[in-house]
Amino acid sequence: MGSYGIGMERIIACYIEQNYDKDGIIWNKALAPYQIHLIAVNMNSKDVVAASDRIYTQLSKVGVDILL
Repeated sequence: MGSYGIGMERIIACYIEQNYDKDGIIWNKALAPYQIHLIAVNMNSKDVVAASDRIYTQLSKVGVDILL
């Protein structure tokens, strides 16, 4: 048997179907509490870590809600 309820996954899927553009998903503030999610692709690289920390610090200083 399958799941026929309205679970979180279905709600998110419906939201994404209605809220996107050529650059990706457009998250509403109520659903995405951070303005920016900074993803450091290779945390084993000193250059990536340094750049990520620098970007995180600069954005935090100007009041951007950011998650690293």
